[in-house]
Amino acid sequence: MNILIAPDKFKYSLTAKEVCEAVEKGIRKYMPSANIIKIPLADGGEGSLETLENTIKFERVYLKVKNPVFKSIKTFYGILKDTAYIEMS
Repeated sequence: MNILIAPDKFKYSLTAKEVCEAVEKGIRKYMPSANIIKIPLADGGEGSLETLENTIKFERVYLKVKNPVFKSIKTFYGILKDTAYIEMS
């Protein structure tokens, strides 16, 4: 049997990749010979860069920025050649 696992994150608990691993573990318990394809997804907000980084091997650029309430936070964006990958939520 072919099974596609393509979840988003479970906010505050698991990344999309971790959800894939947990679901696969559960399936393997009952269907050890299943052909499982895992594709972690994201909606463009929190966790998107980590998910995208599984496919696109960009360089992380770390910096301090202000969040919407002007609190300083540490974050990063990805860069590959002439393209920047920025997460916004």
